[in-house]
Amino acid sequence: MPDEIDEAFARLGPKFTEPRPVQREILRQVMADRPKLALIEAPTGIGKSPLALAYAELTNAGLT
Repeated sequence: MPDEIDEAFARLGPKFTEPRPVQREILRQVMADRPKLALIEAPTGIGKSPLALAYAELTNAGLT
């Protein structure tokens, strides 16, 4: 059964249909903490951009 993280990634388009395990873990942590500003320091290729887009979807922050 898909959860809210799966649904957020599904709305990002065909390139990002489901989150990687590390993206899911980071999103769960950030969603639990709900900081005003979240800086994610992670290696190249981990998927920080789709992670940020999914977080915006989950928090209804909108995209700027």
